[in-house]
Amino acid sequence: QYALAKLLVVPPANICVVGDPDQSIYAWRNADIRNILSFQKDYPEATLIQLDENYRSTSTIIEAATQLISSNRDRLPNEIWTQNQEGSPIIIHEAFNGEEEAEFVIRRIEYLIREEGVTQSECAIMYRVNAQSRMIEEACLKYGMKYRLVGGIRFYQRKEVKDLISYLRLINNQEDQISLQRILNVPPRGVGATTIDRLMFKAKKEEITVSNLLKKLSADEESTSDIAQQLPSRALKSLIELENLIADLRLMSKSSSVVELIDFILDKTSYRSYLQNKFDDHGDRWENISELRNAAFSFTELGPQKDLNELLEHLALVTDLDSYDQSTDGVTLITLHQAKGLEFRVVFIIGLEEGLLPHSRSIDNPESLEEERRLCYVGITRCMEHLYLVRAFRRSFMGSNGPTIPSRFLQEIPSSLLHSMNSYKNTVPNNKNLLSESSSSEPCLTFETGDKVVHKTFGEGIVIKTNGSKQEGEVTVAFIGGAGIKRLLLSYANLRKL
Repeated sequence: QYALAKLLVVPPANICVVGDPDQSIYAWRNADIRNILSFQKDYPEATLIQLDENYRSTSTIIEAATQLISSNRDRLPNEIWTQNQEGSPIIIHEAFNGEEEAEFVIRRIEYLIREEGVTQSECAIMYRVNAQSRMIEEACLKYGMKYRLVGGIRFYQRKEVKDLISYLRLINNQEDQISLQRILNVPPRGVGATTIDRLMFKAKKEEITVSNLLKKLSADEESTSDIAQQLPSRALKSLIELENLIADLRLMSKSSSVVELIDFILDKTSYRSYLQNKFDDHGDRWENISELRNAAFSFTELGPQKDLNELLEHLALVTDLDSYDQSTDGVTLITLHQAKGLEFRVVFIIGLEEGLLPHSRSIDNPESLEEERRLCYVGITRCMEHLYLVRAFRRSFMGSNGPTIPSRFLQEIPSSLLHSMNSYKNTVPNNKNLLSESSSSEPCLTFETGDKVVHKTFGEGIVIKTNGSKQEGEVTVAFIGGAGIKRLLLSYANLRKL
């Protein structure tokens, strides 16, 4: 487009462009920041008019954004300023894990609605990747917070998530015909619409389910000889292989965790290759699969079979609650890319960790890393008054589950502009000291099985298991109410004995 524009422009070079290189965040859509950076070189007589006054944000937010983006090299010097008031400090918060992160955000919105008079529609929760919406959506449903998902599909309505859930439901209930019909040809296995129609007709004629018909086909029973002759050989072979896969999964479910079942399904169906071959956004879709796997992981302590049952019951509840129409008066859930051009009175940017923001695909590439910084800058400058930068100390993401490293972008914002709401210190990393630590001056207590404890988020509970030293140890606590069983690190959980 830039090349075409140059060809169309003839003396006296009558051309005008408007743009902000600090908000160039679409390189993956072939947007090239060099176009605007080199404009003055291509047109040296062009007049530059800088629009440097910000009418939206407080001066604190503007200063934070300015300091952040100043670390980029590929930019035009432009000092943004505002006549707006200083406003409140930027709140920085470190939750223990992704679940606590989501709960903090929703609870804080409730507080702002109650104490500051904000409305739900004035609040936005922003994140780097779509898969991060899952825990926020569940927290909204748990606490009755209306929300709207901008530019995307709700987590449990996404195709790849529904595909995998259908496989899991079939393991649990072989008579689930809706789930079976969904995955008969997903991933593609040569079972077309005509084949499916013939199967349905034969099953109805025999007054049996399609699942039972597949079993009979697999066993080569005489009653299925007619339908077997009608089906293409490839389709017949694929259907028998599918029935064998489901049978193997049912047998496996008696001794294997639900996470192991998911991994087996993904492996035997080559689902990742299917996504890579069919969808341009296969990376995002695989992140959604990984996030569903993370959700399943929290049920594995229940043991084989029970973990699958409990997961499916949880999914049924969440998807039922999730069926209501998206409210125009709800909290906005939105990716940082989609947030460009919008503004909100309250903004939460979650997942400020190395590997998420900046994304792992960008860390080793200087140009990509600068785009990630611009993306963070865009998120910060969407905020009018109340800005929250939130991260989790531990996170399950993309198959990994462990401590995280605070985003380098937190370090680039002056600490004088930040206020921490939690009991952790070094949430803002200092050079190589990237792992946060407890700010409590008290030594970590030792706990024993049977101790009654209280946690600031989960409430009261009973210790059911301890492991490790008192500084680096882990306790498993059964909390009263809906929190359930949680594994917590002693050095970060801030548990108190009752």
